[in-house]
Amino acid sequence: MVSMRMVSIKPLFVRMERSVRDVCKITGKDIDFIREGETQEIDKTIVDSLMDPLNHMVRNSIDHGIETKEDRVKAGKNPKGRVVLSAQRNGGAFEIILEDDGKGLDKEKILEKAIKQRLVVGDGSNLNDSQIYEFIFNPGFSTKDQVTEISGRGVGLDVVKQKIKQLKGTFSVTSTKGKGSKFIIRLPLSLAMFNGTVVKIDDERYVVPNSDFNEAIYFDKNLIQKALTKENVIRIKDRVLKVIDLRRHLVTPTRQYKHSEKDGKSKNKEVKHALALVSKVENEEYAFVVNDILSQEQIVLKRLGPEFRQIKMSSGGTILGDGKVAIVLDLNMMLDSKNKK
Repeated sequence: MVSMRMVSIKPLFVRMERSVRDVCKITGKDIDFIREGETQEIDKTIVDSLMDPLNHMVRNSIDHGIETKEDRVKAGKNPKGRVVLSAQRNGGAFEIILEDDGKGLDKEKILEKAIKQRLVVGDGSNLNDSQIYEFIFNPGFSTKDQVTEISGRGVGLDVVKQKIKQLKGTFSVTSTKGKGSKFIIRLPLSLAMFNGTVVKIDDERYVVPNSDFNEAIYFDKNLIQKALTKENVIRIKDRVLKVIDLRRHLVTPTRQYKHSEKDGKSKNKEVKHALALVSKVENEEYAFVVNDILSQEQIVLKRLGPEFRQIKMSSGGTILGDGKVAIVLDLNMMLDSKNKK
């Protein structure tokens, strides 16, 4: 069934040729666009969802990354810029790499802009290259001084990163000043099948994709403190984690769980320790409290019927090894919903 969902990424790569031609006409730049590994196959749903993000990245690479012909000649480069779009399988993941031989990211300019937008405390001297590059993924962030047809409008890589995140992927960038930049999108081969952890939350079983969390921790509930933001937090050595009790957030068609403050206090007296899944999102760590971890399974994702639409933090369902149905949770979706409140 999963193999039927796999399609070649070539049509997507071919469509990027059009974007390259369009941007070259607008900017007057001459680009040698190279496609590699386009016979690789990936989930059709992922291919369809990548069209807009990849299109934005290609246009951004030419407009921001590649210098004008005159500047390239002055720098001793070929007046014709080079952009390489490639795909490859790396272990159990699929990577799409966009690389250019342009001027590279300007760390100083990015940091200056970040300071102006108050994204940095102090002068940023304590930040490494990766942390500075991370600012380009912030909403409305652009180092372009002039607004053009292509960029500088405040619609940037934040939209791309958000889309990749929805596809259970990650986004990273490396750059060398004067030599170029490399953007790497790392994705699961299929959204339909993945490794998941079966957890117990109250009397129900749920599945959490392994890609949604980094580790599991066991901690004393008495260590939970109330932060100035009124959020529950716990300090473990030099780490501060925001505590989110999943039992307070889940409402299913078969069981509407309402956790009152009184009940919470009585349960804390009975059970002194808690088990949590730790997820890191944009430099913040969250501890999602569950009752127990039951097993590891390979999950085949299935869509839920309309009667399950009220479960806001679910990406679907699955049939476990014993034939029973379990809801697949999306921790990132729950955080997005929580942060919008």
